[in-house]
Amino acid sequence: MQRTLKFSKYLPELGWQPFVVCCDDPQVFAHGLDKNLLSEIPSSVQVWRRPFVDPLSLRRRVHRLLKIPLREADSRGYASGLQPEIAEPPTSEEMQETREKGTQPQPAEERGRRSPANGLRRLLQLLSAPLSPIEFPAVDAALYWALAIVSGCLRLIRDEQIELIFSTSFPYSDHLAGYMLKKLSGLPWVADFRDPWTQNPGARNTGWRYRVDGWLEKQVLKSADRVIGVSPGYTQGLRELATGRPAEGFFTIENGYDAADMQPVSDTLKSKPLPGCSRIGHFGKVYDGTALPFLKGIEAIGEAASSLSIRFVGGLAPAEQAFLREHSQAAQIWVEPRRAHERVVEAMQMADVLLLFVLPELKRSGHIPGKMFEYLASGTPVLLIGQQGDASDLLEESGAGLFVPAGDPVAIAEALRMVAEDPAAFQKKYFHPRPEVVRRFERRALTGRLVEVFEELVSAH
Repeated sequence: MQRTLKFSKYLPELGWQPFVVCCDDPQVFAHGLDKNLLSEIPSSVQVWRRPFVDPLSLRRRVHRLLKIPLREADSRGYASGLQPEIAEPPTSEEMQETREKGTQPQPAEERGRRSPANGLRRLLQLLSAPLSPIEFPAVDAALYWALAIVSGCLRLIRDEQIELIFSTSFPYSDHLAGYMLKKLSGLPWVADFRDPWTQNPGARNTGWRYRVDGWLEKQVLKSADRVIGVSPGYTQGLRELATGRPAEGFFTIENGYDAADMQPVSDTLKSKPLPGCSRIGHFGKVYDGTALPFLKGIEAIGEAASSLSIRFVGGLAPAEQAFLREHSQAAQIWVEPRRAHERVVEAMQMADVLLLFVLPELKRSGHIPGKMFEYLASGTPVLLIGQQGDASDLLEESGAGLFVPAGDPVAIAEALRMVAEDPAAFQKKYFHPRPEVVRRFERRALTGRLVEVFEELVSAH
């Protein structure tokens, strides 16, 4: 949600007063909470937090009463599980202990102890099957919350003389609230898609829910006065769903970086922890399977990888965790929880190379991870492994690093060997940044593009 927070930070400077309506539970739909970022919200920005309406509340109460854990599969209406609480970076002793212990499979006897709970869970699922369409509604678990806030938003529009409605997803239910508010108030409406909806490779809804989602998505795309995507590929995908609508209704405003966050770290912090050790860092979510070509490349270079210190800050997906359990690695690999944003930015600048992975898609990947823009602004070379698409195009345009196709294990191994043996040579060969390209994605400049959309709509209304 940094995108929305940064818009709210810079809109007042550009003559627009935001009024924000959001959920009262900061963990719902969150990938982790960084309270430090709340200090960036200007005092002039009013924020209304409305209670989250949990469609699984009854099931949760029953499970708590019977002391039965609620499995992740039972919460599939949510887009993501709750992430670990932000913690301080581990000490070197803690990192070594984590490395030595690793992640062990659950013992068979421990799994056996859960059988009574599994039986009760299956019975409850059978009895609650008729409630499934209510507990797991179409769109996402925020559907009831989005419907519940409409009346309050209408009062806010009247009392504060609001001139424009802005909704942003995920969750996609936010756009249904925007749709109703436009119909009821007659105000211009901008729908901002931080991720694709039905075209999302990770879309969870199937069957009748997927068909309902598809119909609702088309209503949103046809009714919003302007639709914004975060990459050219994603915006084009939204346009193709809104058949017959002129292209002028669609805009791309990428994610970005805040120059105020990118303060250079001291030379002391940049000093290497171990002589001859090359530092590689990945920061943020790793989508399941996207890092496997990288891990296989590390394995392929054998003992050359012993000079690599690799940090995954924000965890690893199940497929990657399984690979590490089953394959020994010469490299030092640290898997850490999420960090406060300021610590992440500092760590980016301390690395020799920053890792980036993109989601594979049928043709070109429209996925540009939000972290990429801070990578570009960090002054650190980037190694992008994945499918060709918008992210690889941007990396080439910015001159900030090397793109290697995920399907080319030889090229991946060659790149990693160079990083391991001579990171300075890697930087000299592949890092030729173009500051004028990177500056296009500064948060204040991106907010200025959003303001242009707002002013055009309001002046025409």
